[in-house]
Amino acid sequence: MNKTITYLAGKHARVLGSGLAIAMLSAVATSVYAGATFKIDDTKWISLGAGLRTGFSSAEDTVGRPGEPKWSTNFGLHNLRLYMNGQMHKYVKFEFNTECANCGSGGDIRILDGIAQFEFNPFVNVWLGRQLVPEGRIEMNGPFYSATYEPFKTPFEASDSTIQHVLPGPDAGTFGRDEGINLWGAALDGHLKYVFGVFQGLKGSNYTTGGATANADNNLMYATRIAYNILNVEKAPGYYTGGTAYGGDGDVLTVAGFAQYQEDGAGSYTNPGNVLMAGGDVKFEKVMPDKGVITANTEYKNFGIDYLNGEPAPGGADTFLRRWWWRWLSEWLSRRFYYQ
Repeated sequence: MNKTITYLAGKHARVLGSGLAIAMLSAVATSVYAGATFKIDDTKWISLGAGLRTGFSSAEDTVGRPGEPKWSTNFGLHNLRLYMNGQMHKYVKFEFNTECANCGSGGDIRILDGIAQFEFNPFVNVWLGRQLVPEGRIEMNGPFYSATYEPFKTPFEASDSTIQHVLPGPDAGTFGRDEGINLWGAALDGHLKYVFGVFQGLKGSNYTTGGATANADNNLMYATRIAYNILNVEKAPGYYTGGTAYGGDGDVLTVAGFAQYQEDGAGSYTNPGNVLMAGGDVKFEKVMPDKGVITANTEYKNFGIDYLNGEPAPGGADTFLRRWWWRWLSEWLSRRFYYQ
């Protein structure tokens, strides 16, 4: 029987903190460090940081000469991100982040986030630019704030990945991002968090071929997420999420609902389909008396496509049958230890 051993490491530094994660098989350890902030006064500052995920994997009997199977040896650079945040006015901030696209094939530095942030009060804030599309928790956590090293594998939404790794690509963005606007805030002492966004979604023309997509009319995509913190309030900034705080937020029980809709967001030019994705997620985190932490993340999604000219034939060029999809993602449930 073949065996596989994987060693994974990640390091993340920002003004709010950073993490070092080392995983061997299913064991993960995390530490926290400080980022660099250059401050002029309370309303003028800039912070710099970086995120890195790398790993080593080895699989039994997958390489070697005939009759002499050997263990494979593979080092990988999974993510390399540079972060810049700043504030220039009482109500105006900005965020600029990069990512190493195709890290395993040499890598190219691409723009991950470019956001103009107008933050007026806890209830009403507006972000414009390339940013995270409101979604389910497991998708929004991203690679650095998930409870597991590999939180997701299948790109169901258009904003999950680009076609042939080309930015911006013919789809809705990359790494869960898209160009648009988000209105977000928090009420009830931060327990109720909400975000409503309008984005470009599926683009009208294919970046690679130049041909028209299903969204020839350039319809916009609408997205929303509403979450309620039943116990302690999660301290993630803005409308962002995290898979675990390792007990830093105390006892947490958060329930959320989310949805995305785009007219002509799927299918082909000759047979476009309206796309509706809706679902919910739950996060539970309990701090034990001995500083152990129990964490669970669960998410449910429902996908629907309503085609203009009826269902395409199975295996046809229109990609999807008209049907409802469901996905149940139970990220993990395990005992974790975190020490201040």
